[in-house]
Amino acid sequence: MKLRTMKNNEINKKIDKLKNNKDSVAIFDFDYTLTLSSSNSSIGVFSNYLPESYRSKKRKIDFITNHIRNKHIIKLMWWLKIRLLSKYYSNKVLESIEYQEEFHLNKNTINILNDLINNNVDVIIYSSGMKQIIINVLKLNNIDIKRLNIIANDIDISTKRIKSKIITPKNKRLNNSKYSYVILFGDKNEDLKVVKNATKFKVNDNRIELYGGD
Repeated sequence: MKLRTMKNNEINKKIDKLKNNKDSVAIFDFDYTLTLSSSNSSIGVFSNYLPESYRSKKRKIDFITNHIRNKHIIKLMWWLKIRLLSKYYSNKVLESIEYQEEFHLNKNTINILNDLINNNVDVIIYSSGMKQIIINVLKLNNIDIKRLNIIANDIDISTKRIKSKIITPKNKRLNNSKYSYVILFGDKNEDLKVVKNATKFKVNDNRIELYGGD
């Protein structure tokens, strides 16, 4: 894996290629890519607003998840985690979250996101987090979510059913066949494996680096 810190003009050249190519797309991870490392995660945040009965069960699931590598078992554990959350999931809980305290935006990537939106570039936010949290954070920060395709784990509030396919950090994959040029932004190596043929940027709080890994 190779990383190269890029100067602003180099990044701008890559971004300009997106703007000038109708068959292009930018794909962003959410947690710690569009947000800073001081933020909570879009699943982890619920532990601050739900009872110990939820937190204790989630800790057990997370412990197992963090100690295995098999992607099929990880998917099962992720499903168990989201199913557990579904039992407590409600508008009341979503409205109780202190979004401005829990989530701090990464200005570097947010500025790129807004620039792409304003230039009518296709943008996907692809996350193993929770879709409604992502939507709420972006809306509160005046980001035009109508121009975004947000793909993440989702729960139907009324039925408590899981609405989406389970997305985990290990199974994040997208078919990019309709696009001739793709840029990925993510904070972890797994985020940059969403599609194979892409320009890949690894993000942290202070830098955006060109990623040359597999």
